[in-house]
Amino acid sequence: MKNKKPGTIEYERKPENKIDKCQSPRDLTFLTEEQIFGDKAKGINQLDIFAKVGTKAAITDFSILSGGYVSDNYHIDSDKSLKGRTGYSWSSTRDGGTHARCVDSGGTSGWHDRDDRNVSARSASLSSGGSPSIIPPNAVRGQDGVLRFKEGEYPQTAAGADVSAQLDAALKNGTLKTTGKAYTTDSHRWNEIYESFTPLTHTEYEYAGKKYIQVKANLYNENVSLSNGGHVKTGEAIWVEVEPITWLYDEKTGIMVTEKLIFAGVQFNEQPYDGDFSKTTIKNFMDTYVAKEIRTDYGQDAEGPHKQMLFAEKPYEDEYPNPLQVMKYFLWCENFKYDPNSVNAITHYITKYQAKEL
Repeated sequence: MKNKKPGTIEYERKPENKIDKCQSPRDLTFLTEEQIFGDKAKGINQLDIFAKVGTKAAITDFSILSGGYVSDNYHIDSDKSLKGRTGYSWSSTRDGGTHARCVDSGGTSGWHDRDDRNVSARSASLSSGGSPSIIPPNAVRGQDGVLRFKEGEYPQTAAGADVSAQLDAALKNGTLKTTGKAYTTDSHRWNEIYESFTPLTHTEYEYAGKKYIQVKANLYNENVSLSNGGHVKTGEAIWVEVEPITWLYDEKTGIMVTEKLIFAGVQFNEQPYDGDFSKTTIKNFMDTYVAKEIRTDYGQDAEGPHKQMLFAEKPYEDEYPNPLQVMKYFLWCENFKYDPNSVNAITHYITKYQAKEL
C-alpha cells in the first residue's frame, strides 16, 4: 500500500470502468453586434469582457491557413508580435440587407458579404446554464480583470521548422500514430463563392506528447507569415498543433467567448441572410463539426481524454478526483443542468471508485 498523508483519499478502480460519453456538445453561436459594441441609442451596454479587453481578437495560424484574412497593421493591445495579429470576425447580426455585420481587424464595426470565406469565427456559448453566479472551475482572473479558462481543444499554432521536419519524417516512415480524431474545414478556396460547403478532413496525430494535424494552406493573404515567422504559400503542407481553447467568461451574463479567432474558410450563409442565425451555413458547420471536434473525448476512448477535459490543468494528489470535485464540474457545465444524465454520471463516478479514508 502506498504511503499517504493522513486524511487523503484512495480510489480503487473497478474492472471495465470506462466512463460514459454523456456530455453533449456545446451550443456554439456568434454574439450580436449589440453584445460586442453596445448601442448607446438603445441604452444597451457591450458585454463587460469587451469593455475590459477591447473588441479585437488575435487570429490563429489555423484560421489563416483556412483562408482567414490577417492584418499586418493591427494587433491586440497586449501582443504586438505575429501571434497578436488580428483579422475579421463575424457577428450574428444582419446588416440591414442580406449580409452580416462583423468586427474588422481594427476592432471597429463593419459588414461583409454573407458568402465571404475570409472572415473568421469567434465562437460563443452560454455557460453555467445561463447562471453567471457559477464560475468555471478552472477560471483564472487576468490583470485586465477578465476571467479566462480552458475547455476543449482545436488546431491553432503552426509547428516550428524542426518539429515539422520530425513530423514529416515520422509520417513518411510510418511511425506517426493517429489519435482516432480529426478536424474539418471547407475544401473550397476563399474566392469560390458559388461553391457549396464540401468537408475536408484532417487526421490528428500524436507526437512527443503533443497532437498535430497537417493542413494544405488555403490562403487569402498570399505569402503570409505565420506566428512562427515562417512564410507560407497556397498549397504548402503545414503542421498545426492542437491546443486547449482559451475562453473569456463574462461574469454578468454567463456568456463565454473564445479569446482567439479559431476557424475561417466557411461562408456565413450560402443564401441571402434573413437574420435567422440558426439556419445559416456557418451555424450548421459549428453544430455538425466544431462543437463535436473541440471535445477532447470525441472519437476516442472516453476514459483518459474525458477526465482530461473535465479537470485539465488542475493538479490532484490522487489518481482520481474527489466526487465533490466531479459534482462541481457537472453543476457548472450547462449541458447537465437538471438533466438525468448528470445525476447518472455523478453516481457513476462515486460508485465506480470506492473512497477509503486511510
